[in-house]
Amino acid sequence: MTTARRSMLTAFTTCAMLVAAGVPTNSSTVRAQDMSHGADNFYESDAVIVQKVTFKNQYQMTVAGNLFIPKELKPGAKHPAIAVGHPMGAVKEQSANLYATKMAEQGFATLSLDLSFWGESEGQPRNAVSPDIYSEDFSAAVDFLGTRPFVDRERIGAIGICGSGSFVISAAKIDPRIRAIATVSMYDMGAASRHALNRSLTLEQRTKIIADAAEQRYAEFAGGETKYTGGTDHELTESMHAIQREFYDFYRTSRGEFTPQGSSPLLTTHPTLTSNVKFMNFYPFNDIETISPRPMLFITGDRAHSREFSEDAFRLAAEPKELHIVANAGHVDLYDRVNLIPFDKLTEFFSKHLKSTTEPATVSRQWQESDHMKIRIDVDGKVVTASLEESAASREFAALLPLSLTLTDYARIERIANLPRKLTIEGTTAGPVKAGDIAYYAPWGNLAIFAEDGDAEYARGLVRLGRVETGLPALQRPGPLKVRIERIEE
Repeated sequence: MTTARRSMLTAFTTCAMLVAAGVPTNSSTVRAQDMSHGADNFYESDAVIVQKVTFKNQYQMTVAGNLFIPKELKPGAKHPAIAVGHPMGAVKEQSANLYATKMAEQGFATLSLDLSFWGESEGQPRNAVSPDIYSEDFSAAVDFLGTRPFVDRERIGAIGICGSGSFVISAAKIDPRIRAIATVSMYDMGAASRHALNRSLTLEQRTKIIADAAEQRYAEFAGGETKYTGGTDHELTESMHAIQREFYDFYRTSRGEFTPQGSSPLLTTHPTLTSNVKFMNFYPFNDIETISPRPMLFITGDRAHSREFSEDAFRLAAEPKELHIVANAGHVDLYDRVNLIPFDKLTEFFSKHLKSTTEPATVSRQWQESDHMKIRIDVDGKVVTASLEESAASREFAALLPLSLTLTDYARIERIANLPRKLTIEGTTAGPVKAGDIAYYAPWGNLAIFAEDGDAEYARGLVRLGRVETGLPALQRPGPLKVRIERIEE
């Protein structure tokens, strides 16, 4: 492979290229239209109602989507919902609809969306790269879902497939309404553009890519034709790299090929040359730890050429987090091979973390039998016991348990952490704050455990949930402190 050819392949980063010198070929060699392992990209379900929808993002661009509603949805009730984003360079009909359908079969209201500039969504020029707008589209999807009468806006999650994994992380960092985040075969589109797979792109190559894109801007500003780049090859050859073969088998055969109305098969998967370099300014994993305590699930295949990105994100994220590696699965396998995609894991994850704040029957019984509830707080192997008082906020807090949190120091005497969702407060708490008090501060939505006495009084919006009974010294150490809080079944 010549240096020029290698530079071209490493530079143009949709999820369908990045074939650079030094990239291992551990993905399984594929044949055209390999339908093994239950490949079923265009799956439809008799148990789900599908509606085509549109909504505006914050830039007043129309975003198109498909809304999937379980036929067994309980009338008049509020239900959890999930937004699903397609692979970079794809459209909602490729992988996203499949995931949305399967999750709707499990009782979730789901929404697959076309990212702006792709598919049926607005945006000119077509196939432009704008990671900020892509991330905004996920928040706009939450706007839409959260205003449906059958959706509980406190229970909205998101799934990002391939490049959308990095876009949903970017969105979640500044949108706490996204309560639970799962990524599948994730690409960090920023790192992939700056470094290619396994950091195989040299600084010299990167500099040339940027220069070529900048020069092309002059041509297009003067009225020249838009140039496209990257994407999946259109012709299968003997010399094709294994990674490119993997994408070809999905995007260029009846297994997954889809051309949106008004587009051309020659343009699908190909971003514009001048905009593609915008990924080089995209750093989705910076501050990923601030998403905590909202949970994150990273799913990747043990043979996936993109595995490094899920492992990087998992390493950088804070608890609660989970890395789920699928055996015998490559990157594209998790787009549509339903016998490999761990839908059971996704169902378990979202069922747990988008559960209703309505307290479980066991919790209700405990409140009926006593005016308090015992909890334990595990702190680095030490056990702290506490009692929650009877109140609306305490009941909702107990319904969230178990919780894994990271407590940080605040004003020296407090150990605080954000909760996954806000609690209902009724009335106020009066009097001075005491060491051992467990409280909830409504304006910030955070748990506050007072490790020491202070001059503070219970202020507006600060309500006591309960008190520590034993083991307070474990919480008096400087933070951050990783803790797990559970109910004590009596």
